[in-house]
Amino acid sequence: MIAYYEKRDALPPGHVLSALADALAITVDELVGNTPAKPTRKSTSSRRLQRRLQQLEKLPLKDRKAVLAIIDTYLERNRLLQRAG
Repeated sequence: MIAYYEKRDALPPGHVLSALADALAITVDELVGNTPAKPTRKSTSSRRLQRRLQQLEKLPLKDRKAVLAIIDTYLERNRLLQRAG
């Protein structure tokens, strides 16, 4: 639905604009471009994670795959624990 509105073939009705703005944590004016979006404040941990991901992208492909395999293992383990718990 968002892609449909992004093409500018149609504009969403007001209640949809409001819901989209709420979901994105911005104002309707920011959503439709009437006012510039306010910069969001990222948490320290988010910035730290972003820096690490940027460093990861610089690794050779073989090393990147190894690190991502480890991350995937932990994510899958967590998902399974949540299912079981």
